[in-house]
Amino acid sequence: MPTIEGILLKRLAAFLELYSIDLTEGVIVAFSGGADSLSLLSLLKTLAPDAPLQALYVNHNLRSKQELEGEISLNRENCERLHVKLKIAEARKGELEALSRRRKCGVEEAGRYFRYQVLEREMKSLSYSYIATAHTLDDQKETLLMRMFQGSRLHFAQPIKIVDSYRIRPLCNTSRNEIEAYLEQKNLNWSTDSTNKSSIYLRSVIRHNLIPQIEAVFPRWENGLLRLSDELNQIERYLQKEAAALFNRTAEVDYAMDRVVLRLEVLERLDPVLIRRILFIAFDHLDLGKKVRLPDRSVDMIVEAVGCSKKRSRMDVVSSAVSFTEDCLIWEKASAPLGASYISLVYSEYTRLFDRFYLHREVLLPDEKGRVDQVWISDEAVRGTLIVRSAQDEDVIQLAGGTKKVSALFGEWKIPRQHRWKVPILCDDEGVLAVLGSMFTGRTRVAQRVISSPLAPMETTLYSVLIMEG
Repeated sequence: MPTIEGILLKRLAAFLELYSIDLTEGVIVAFSGGADSLSLLSLLKTLAPDAPLQALYVNHNLRSKQELEGEISLNRENCERLHVKLKIAEARKGELEALSRRRKCGVEEAGRYFRYQVLEREMKSLSYSYIATAHTLDDQKETLLMRMFQGSRLHFAQPIKIVDSYRIRPLCNTSRNEIEAYLEQKNLNWSTDSTNKSSIYLRSVIRHNLIPQIEAVFPRWENGLLRLSDELNQIERYLQKEAAALFNRTAEVDYAMDRVVLRLEVLERLDPVLIRRILFIAFDHLDLGKKVRLPDRSVDMIVEAVGCSKKRSRMDVVSSAVSFTEDCLIWEKASAPLGASYISLVYSEYTRLFDRFYLHREVLLPDEKGRVDQVWISDEAVRGTLIVRSAQDEDVIQLAGGTKKVSALFGEWKIPRQHRWKVPILCDDEGVLAVLGSMFTGRTRVAQRVISSPLAPMETTLYSVLIMEG
């Protein structure tokens, strides 16, 4: 009967062969010292003892000094025993909290971002080819649940990519029970992060609170979830294949001009589910210099424009621009990131404008006051769809003293013409609601019809422009 070590080594060898991964090209292992990363390090070293291999431990400085010192000491012992070099990188006290505020994300996400930055720098400095992380089958199931309840689309079927360029995750088909059995057989002790049981972090809440509740009602939930994931994955592959075939038959890719042209007569006949995937393919053909994520909401806006000719206008999306002619949708790399105009529905807490500028939306309670550079508007005063965009020549705003052209305001504020596109204009179906010029050497002006006091006995919504890093 094969041992658990034999089973896992065979599984790892099959993974490397399937994805044509050559360990002799060098691997950085994201090493926390927990059971998952310790088993990954041990398996890689056992399978390829002479391959360039380095463990990288990132100390986020989010736990007690005593716990961290004990963990680092155990990690050194295990790496010495496995004959693997260990490198330790450390975040300064408060660095992740500051990064969290700059990136407008939780500390957990900031820590993940920081860790990958360190891993990638180390990989490049050593000229290694891969970063290996120890995501397991349990992580896959937790992520499936998280993505499903967060409202992800079909691609929640594959939330963690097993191979993503130079990032490899060899344990995605291995359970934590198998991992712990392997370590016990090898007589290797692992560390346990105290925050794994904390209710502060979403994944921990899912693991310790949500999953036990699900198991109490559906004891075989894991089989059902994985079966659903597999089915959705098959559907997604079919849709991607159809979208790719349509793109190849009908799209024109101009690599010299760095643009993609799609015929509207083709797109208009398709269901949105196929249009979306064709748009993702088109975006991937643009040479933006680095891997960037295309926001789902931007795709939704383009799909809506395809289906409604009255709403077609230029849209600037992640360093690229989408424009329409009578017959075609043209998607091209912007000569400068979002360098002419932008338009976006205001649908979330942060709406990207251009570069590092975002529109921030937050609730203002009746007993709170806004600053002079903020706009507070009751949601009841908005008519139809709320949009933030660059100013247009014909824009006017109805102020207490009468109607004023927005371009005249820019002139009074001495905003150079080449920079006026940056000033956010809030609009609804009836026209301009506000001009947010205070971040651009101007002022903030609000239409008379929506002016309300921040002390009014109702909740209002605050809008302000922020600069965000990362």
